[in-house]
Amino acid sequence: MVKRNQELRRGATGGIVNLYLKPDGSVDLSGTEVGDRIKVMVLGKTNDLGIGGFSLRFRYDKSKLKLSSANDVGVHSNFAGFKMADIKNVDGLVDVISIALDDEIEGLIADINNPLLWLNFEVIGLGSARVYMDSGWSDMSVFGLDSQNDSYVVEAGVGNSLDITYDIGGGGASPVPTTEPSLTPTDVPSPQSTGTPIPVATSTSIPEATPTLPINAKTVSFEVALAGLREQNRCRGSNTVDVIMLNGSNRKEYRNVALVDTGRKTGTNLTIFKVDKLNVTDFGETSDVAIFVKGQKHLQMKYGIDGQDAVYNRAGGELDFDNLTIFDFTKYPILAGDVNRDGKVDGIDFTEVKNRAGRFEEVESGQSNVHDLDSSCVVNNVDIGLLTQALREKYDQMY
Repeated sequence: MVKRNQELRRGATGGIVNLYLKPDGSVDLSGTEVGDRIKVMVLGKTNDLGIGGFSLRFRYDKSKLKLSSANDVGVHSNFAGFKMADIKNVDGLVDVISIALDDEIEGLIADINNPLLWLNFEVIGLGSARVYMDSGWSDMSVFGLDSQNDSYVVEAGVGNSLDITYDIGGGGASPVPTTEPSLTPTDVPSPQSTGTPIPVATSTSIPEATPTLPINAKTVSFEVALAGLREQNRCRGSNTVDVIMLNGSNRKEYRNVALVDTGRKTGTNLTIFKVDKLNVTDFGETSDVAIFVKGQKHLQMKYGIDGQDAVYNRAGGELDFDNLTIFDFTKYPILAGDVNRDGKVDGIDFTEVKNRAGRFEEVESGQSNVHDLDSSCVVNNVDIGLLTQALREKYDQMY
């Protein structure tokens, strides 16, 4: 396992990470009794991909198994480069988010002696008990830190599984609960949940804008993605960005520019938005232009070339356009985390988000919360992860 130099990861996209659970269902647990422990381990390999962290959800049969405290979930000491950002254990469900302390970790191999992660269950009932990774969880991800596009596909691989049913004590099969657990946070899962499930609402696309433009107007159009913002997220609030057009000393700023939901998504399931025919006649330039875009709770990002997939480190820009051009900036999503809009992501932003994530601060569907970085209607571990990634960039891109 080696740390990878940050510059080698620029522009990387996609990839497959193999994760699986051990022991599998063939292990003999016939002698297991109530009060005994079963350690379920997450093993796998990253196939030379640079891993900056992960956000995973596991479900388990709460009538047979129990995680008594956060100490029953851990990362092996061989992977000390990962820091547990947060663990939330609720009624039959556990969410784990972990972030690399320094840089991405490449070539990670987790075997039976060095598991990436373990869940140390206490047996509270005998019979059939299912443990599985919830691959349908909207916030599940294994990601890199140098580009928001580094969100990898998780597969178990041949002969392995992320869904195991154990026969504990030889008690035979018993029905596995199929109801979704409540999401009230607690350190100790209880038999009866007292929480209220988060309401589910389907997202709706914002209708296409049809601005009336003067004859001979100069316009610019481009598509962007916002880090963490996926199509099912339903608490987006104001769908606007601030845009700066720059050519040498010529600089024009446009506030509260509408974002149109295209109904499409990136390869990492981020929603693709479009700035459609922004009138830049007063700017005047149409060649060698740089475009800066800042979201409502995001760092300002600079785009200097079409199809940009990493930071543009040169002065000025190389964008040439006419009224029919549509630039693609979706491969370099706008980083989230500047919740106080002071042009940087720092400890103040982190404290504000973490405090609210600790109490799972919620808003009703359709409303918004500036600290809810992924617009899921609740501030949680995923928002901490998004902000941590933005800490690597830290400041608005200005030149």
